[in-house]
Amino acid sequence: MVGMFGLIAIVTSITIGLELHKVLTDEYRTKGIAISKGISTSAVELILTRDASTVQATIDQYLNIRGVLYVLVVNDEQEVISHTFVPAVPAELLDFQPHNNGQHTLVRALEIKGFGTVMDISEPILSGLIGYVHVGMDVGLIKKAFWHAMIKPCLSGCLPKHLSPASVFPY
Repeated sequence: MVGMFGLIAIVTSITIGLELHKVLTDEYRTKGIAISKGISTSAVELILTRDASTVQATIDQYLNIRGVLYVLVVNDEQEVISHTFVPAVPAELLDFQPHNNGQHTLVRALEIKGFGTVMDISEPILSGLIGYVHVGMDVGLIKKAFWHAMIKPCLSGCLPKHLSPASVFPY
């Protein structure tokens, strides 16, 4: 009986974990695209007037949003205008090549030293004529939620009640 309950807990947690991963990935993609589009729209005049300090102030506020790791704005020659990295932009982002003639948002997975796997969302500014905005979303938070959703029910279903995570960490 306990074995059957444990098996049901494992199958249920795998199903929930996979669905959670899908939903969170879609949510982060949508959030990152909305942020990158907002910046690319508001940055046009600032970039054309070479107002880098206002561009910097604009992008800094996005680091307060859960899941946002970085924001990078480059001009049409791939020169950095503003960024939220300390102290410098990682080389993996400096190798960016414009895409689709600057017409579409590009979402790609990148391995960035010090950040791990990142969902990099690149949005052209004025169809790429004056530059691109990059927004990095933290894939690690998705993985953490996925594993939490997988492991806690499994342990709750397979361990004796006095050892289960629910008894140790009730919430």
